[in-house]
Amino acid sequence: MNPTARNATRLVGKAVLATGLVVGLTPVLGANPAYACSCIGPVSDEQLKKQAQVVFKGKVKSKSGTVDGPGNTGAGTVTYAFSVSRTYKGKVRVPQLVETANSSATCGVRLKVGSTYMVYATRAEPENKSKAARRAADRKPLQIGLCGGTHKIT
Repeated sequence: MNPTARNATRLVGKAVLATGLVVGLTPVLGANPAYACSCIGPVSDEQLKKQAQVVFKGKVKSKSGTVDGPGNTGAGTVTYAFSVSRTYKGKVRVPQLVETANSSATCGVRLKVGSTYMVYATRAEPENKSKAARRAADRKPLQIGLCGGTHKIT
């Protein structure tokens, strides 16, 4: 093999090695997952109530965490504690805890402490079909998202 062909072969080999390193190290170096929240068209209160497992009117008493706070990636959650004034569907606790994603990009809902909301929520899914798993899921906070219809009452 002549010297020019040998240099070309070395360059190709180095390029393949560099590409392999970049592609192989991307998961290790921390490529962030992409999130998106998209709701389809307007939905009536009746449809929202039908889709939700629990519907209530209540006032936000406290919260832990911040939706769209610095460094929020959408992987975490924010928990709100509600004082419930009226229940329209399902069973609620006193106080009722409600959880949402910590980023609006992953459908997190930003609520204000002291404000009253109509809440359309779902229950946590049990890990399996056993009675113990269902009871454990019932003790977890209810879940809400941007598309679920929860809104402030003025």
